[in-house]
Amino acid sequence: MAQGPNQPMGPTPTSNPRQQTVTVDATKPPTEKSLRNIANTNASLKFVTIFTVLPTCFALVLSLIADNPMHTPTLRWQWFPLLWEECLLLAMFLWVIRLVHYFGGFESASCPSIWHRMSLFWHMAPVVCIWMSAGKARIAADPSLVWFSSIVFFRYWRTAVALLFILQHQPTRWIPTGEQPKYFSSHCTVIVPTKGPGDKVESVNVFERMVTGVLKNKPKCLIFSAPTDKAVEHIKQQVAAITADYSEYRQSTEIKYTSDANVMNKRYQSVAAWNLVETLIVVNADDTAIWESPRFLEFAIRPFNNPKVGLIGTTKWVERVPGNSLVAGFWNMVGNDYLSRHNFEILASFIADMGIFCVSGRTNLIRTEIVQDQRFQEEFLEEYVWGAFFKRLASWGEWSSAFQSLFDVLCKHFECITPRGVGPVKADDDNFITRWAINVGWDVAVESSPEAKITTQLGGMEPSGLLPSKYVGQCVRWSRTTMRQNPEALLSDLTVWMKWPITTWMTYIAWLHNAALLWDFAIIWTFTHTKFYTLSPYRAWLMVSLTLVIWLSKLIKTISWYKQYPKDIQYFLPQVLFSYCHSLIKFYTIFTYGDLSWNGREKDIEESKKDIEENNKDKRVLRLNSTEFT
Repeated sequence: MAQGPNQPMGPTPTSNPRQQTVTVDATKPPTEKSLRNIANTNASLKFVTIFTVLPTCFALVLSLIADNPMHTPTLRWQWFPLLWEECLLLAMFLWVIRLVHYFGGFESASCPSIWHRMSLFWHMAPVVCIWMSAGKARIAADPSLVWFSSIVFFRYWRTAVALLFILQHQPTRWIPTGEQPKYFSSHCTVIVPTKGPGDKVESVNVFERMVTGVLKNKPKCLIFSAPTDKAVEHIKQQVAAITADYSEYRQSTEIKYTSDANVMNKRYQSVAAWNLVETLIVVNADDTAIWESPRFLEFAIRPFNNPKVGLIGTTKWVERVPGNSLVAGFWNMVGNDYLSRHNFEILASFIADMGIFCVSGRTNLIRTEIVQDQRFQEEFLEEYVWGAFFKRLASWGEWSSAFQSLFDVLCKHFECITPRGVGPVKADDDNFITRWAINVGWDVAVESSPEAKITTQLGGMEPSGLLPSKYVGQCVRWSRTTMRQNPEALLSDLTVWMKWPITTWMTYIAWLHNAALLWDFAIIWTFTHTKFYTLSPYRAWLMVSLTLVIWLSKLIKTISWYKQYPKDIQYFLPQVLFSYCHSLIKFYTIFTYGDLSWNGREKDIEESKKDIEENNKDKRVLRLNSTEFT
């Protein structure tokens, strides 16, 4: 693929040099309308069951609220006879019709059955609940109680369903009894996109533990992909020092280095490494991901015994840094709070319908044939999101000057907006890989055994000792990723509506509006307007009790941390306050989703740019000297 004038220099996509035989019943790359393995009967049955029970229970709750015997019929506008909730219900109905039509257009071999397509109508259940709430509020004696009940229901139904599945969890048996595993660590190549650990003692220690953890698992090959030759030399020195007293790895693991990316960009660095892989499995790992167990690969690779699985995720844990100050300990705990919530959501959704909203890039395993596919690499390096919307806007501009003017203004004032969409995206690499895998028909799995857990460090402090050096920037980047990638999966890819219907509502949709500050305020505000509260002589106690229940509910997804480190309960109230501050971050990122920078790594990127400029300058001088000598 030719590099444009504004594109970073880097590796070009190459076709897979080896035609793999372990595929999902396919002999050619799938087209947009030939998805394989999209219908999920077990998931559809659970989905229909849950989304039948939930509205039924909700209707029963609303029926307990007394009606106002003096209520009058709602007046409707003559020029628009539908109420707002009826408009919402109609819009959802039309969207489901769109989904049914879309999935009915696949080739006969991969087209979901009529039953699977009809199950899509259960996606209307949440909107039906909103419709019931609005209707009940108009005739209830206490409308505020209706809205309070509705908001509590919409706030916590996901948690209740997730707990239901978590409590049913049993380790997945990927290898049937009596059978031997098909894959071993010798089938794996680990790739690490990095610029090196730098000179900080803490970073060097983490890098050393990462390298040692990988080598103890004995993969076939370990590839470091750096942005410059200078970085490669620095990494070589670090690795040589780490392995000086560990010669055993040479018998099982070959270590390679590459600087073909020639840019500090994880996507380009990953592609440069993928093109060197000669094994069946690629293990993508961050340079801060520590594999504590020497049996990590043995356990993590097991889901590949199912030939439909193409991508595997693992569980994550933030390491508690000993000797932290009170402030540093808080940020350390908040970092784990984020990953613990992810673990909870991922495990619950995977048990529910085998869905995973994002397989983390900290460490994941993927079949080599996927990442060495030329079409995958081209779109991976040049990802544009929301492309369908902006392409349609551009097409409207062909027959309307107003739309063309609007599109021109957007492109002029926002560099990230192009006729292809918003991009090219630098971050969000793990989201892209997850979406791609399911869109071309692979299953995704999560290995949750203790041996397959990776640890990392979050919340490193600035010299001032008050704020974390990277974590806040990472929160901004992660939130922007949600605002970019979730609408892309829901409105463009569409696969998740059929393949992972429960995950669609538990994570993809919910994470777009999951702002604790907004929800908790709405719960308390509506409660204070109910007659139950205003007429009670114990209003102070009621308010305290409700607030405590809301706050204690935030422990459900993070209780594993407090069980292991009970002293950190001292950070509980600051944790609650940070959850409200994170809501402000979410509001901010809604309006700045077009910022494609890699927040949290600005210093590393700037340093890398200088190294690349010096490296390219040295190469030009060498070429010039060589020409003069000739």
